[in-house]
Amino acid sequence: MNNVNKKRTAPKRMRNLPSKSRTFKPISRAAAAAGVLTLSLIFTSCGETEHGTTAGTQGSTGKPAGNTSATTEVTTAAPAEKDGTHETTRFEEIPFETVYIPNPEMYEDEELTQAEGEKGKAEITEYRTYLGGELTAEWEERKTLTEPKNRVIIRGTKPIITVKENTVTETLEKYSTIYEECGTMEVGTTKLKTEGKNSVAVKTYRYTYTKGELTVTELVAEEIQERVDEVILVGTKAQSFGMPFIDAENGGVNYRLTQSYGGSNNHRGLDFAVYYGDPIIAVMDGTVVEAYDAGYFSKNNLLWTYGTYVVIEHEGGFRTCYAHLSSRTVKKGDTVKKGQTIGRSGNTGRLNTTATGPYAGTHLHFEIRKYSSSKKAYVTVDPKLYLPWWK
Repeated sequence: MNNVNKKRTAPKRMRNLPSKSRTFKPISRAAAAAGVLTLSLIFTSCGETEHGTTAGTQGSTGKPAGNTSATTEVTTAAPAEKDGTHETTRFEEIPFETVYIPNPEMYEDEELTQAEGEKGKAEITEYRTYLGGELTAEWEERKTLTEPKNRVIIRGTKPIITVKENTVTETLEKYSTIYEECGTMEVGTTKLKTEGKNSVAVKTYRYTYTKGELTVTELVAEEIQERVDEVILVGTKAQSFGMPFIDAENGGVNYRLTQSYGGSNNHRGLDFAVYYGDPIIAVMDGTVVEAYDAGYFSKNNLLWTYGTYVVIEHEGGFRTCYAHLSSRTVKKGDTVKKGQTIGRSGNTGRLNTTATGPYAGTHLHFEIRKYSSSKKAYVTVDPKLYLPWWK
């Protein structure tokens, strides 16, 4: 018999397949040969065979004369698939997923199904190609018919148990105010020595809430603070004179003295070269006994030379005068305290010692007058003897 060489061609690819998804599984000739089935048939001989004799004596009827048996092994090949590509279709379910959405308004043990899940469906087509009765290739194509729908569950994130703490202060006893005399402080002055504090209980409570409802209240800490009485020092020392303006010791300026007391022109006070509009202050506690504005007196009255001025009467038989002010802030009868502003500096009135001379400019004319029992009147004295002077 002559050998004929047959050219084997690859299986043609099928067109218009349901999907582009393919997997190929080539099969070798050895695997194909393994598909041949070997069948062992065991025959029990009860009579005559087609092309032989029985192992025992043969009767006339053609049936065996004894209980003799024989076995014969027969090998049969399974029918080969027809050449070409064969397909098989099956369907599969596509499982859905569960998606959880956090909700801070719901408690952590609460869930709410927003949407039920639905399985999807896929169609799988398997392809096998045979050539010469042998499997040469196989693959499958998958087509999604329906997409799965996720199951959506809203899950709470708010804690079931919450704990809060709060500290409160409860007053047990109020403090008292005690006044102590102080001989180094001037009369009319006070100073805080000890700050007063009430006796209090500082308590810390812990509150436990279950789903927003108060379920447990605990006192976890408590502190008792003792009462401290307030102590205020009261000056008993006779009040001394201060400067008629804010000096450097109190945050102001030590103004230059432009004219002293007395002299050839019998100057009745001290002149200070203060800036225009600076505050003029009372040198001691007292009561305003005179307060006039410039122009109140005619030039026939010597008092017109003071312009706008203020006179304050103090304990101990003293009076002080503040002249040439641009304005005043007090009136007759007012009670004033040491260091209180009574007006603003200026250049009203006559600012020199002669009626015809030029104005000397802005300054403060300050006088101290002391009561004379012999003269039954207040007479001027040198202010330098009483003011806290500087070098």
